[in-house]
Amino acid sequence: MKRRKPEFLSRAINNGFQEQSTMVIAKDIQNFIKLKEIITKHVGFQCAHYSDSFIARRVSTRLYTTHIDNYGDYGKLLEDNPEERELLNKELTINVTNFFRDATMWQVFRDQIIPIVANLKKKKGQKSIRVWSAGCSSGEEAISIAISFFEALGESFCGFRVAIVCTDINPSVIELAKQGLYEEQRFFETEPLYKERYFEKVDHEIYKAKNEVMDLIQFNVGDILTDPKPANIDIIFCRNTVIYFSLVAKSKLYEEFYSCLNSDGFFIMGKTEVLQGPARDKFQIFDPRERVYVKE
Repeated sequence: MKRRKPEFLSRAINNGFQEQSTMVIAKDIQNFIKLKEIITKHVGFQCAHYSDSFIARRVSTRLYTTHIDNYGDYGKLLEDNPEERELLNKELTINVTNFFRDATMWQVFRDQIIPIVANLKKKKGQKSIRVWSAGCSSGEEAISIAISFFEALGESFCGFRVAIVCTDINPSVIELAKQGLYEEQRFFETEPLYKERYFEKVDHEIYKAKNEVMDLIQFNVGDILTDPKPANIDIIFCRNTVIYFSLVAKSKLYEEFYSCLNSDGFFIMGKTEVLQGPARDKFQIFDPRERVYVKE
């Protein structure tokens, strides 16, 4: 027999979760507050930094899977079951991405931003270029960054030391990223020539990024909200990572991004995101359509 979703989950899914999640939380508000405390304590996921609708939406998947129809009972399960804590953590931190997502942004990055940064380094007599991919997921963004540097700098690439620092809160995706193995579906926005130049086919529809690409990248587990930020950064990518953060968390994070950027450094956001808080008055707009800002 096909398993039936709990009634309140069915309503949320059928009518649109964003609107319905508020009603669901309101009906069980005390248990939801308690559940967030349990998640923060036992799962290590800082619920205070995220919107309630985001947390409720991700928790709903686990409620359905575990046949539980209320936040109170699910909180007890989390306290008693380490395996469920791990499964919820994966649900809360999961990201799906692909190479060169949003092609027009990557064109701006390759044709404008990289040449500007490289020329500034030459004028200053410097060779080091440091990039931070904040919320890097399984590594597609980092590899896209590395390929863009090879393509933009060409023969002059050897005159620079490019380092791409990548962090993500999810240890599982970081381990995947370190392997550099990707399925064919991750390339649907990628120039065929790039796949030919920078990847090797290792199995049926499985490709591995070449060593010359992976050697530029360092993957680390890290929470961009609470862990120390890397210093002396020239370019920050933080795209489609903070959309579920609270306004307070976003504002604080953007100011920290500003602080860890070098002068004339670039900050690249996702197209659905808006720069908020005091950082709006500090960053200068470089490309409003692609959500690119510069520290002047």
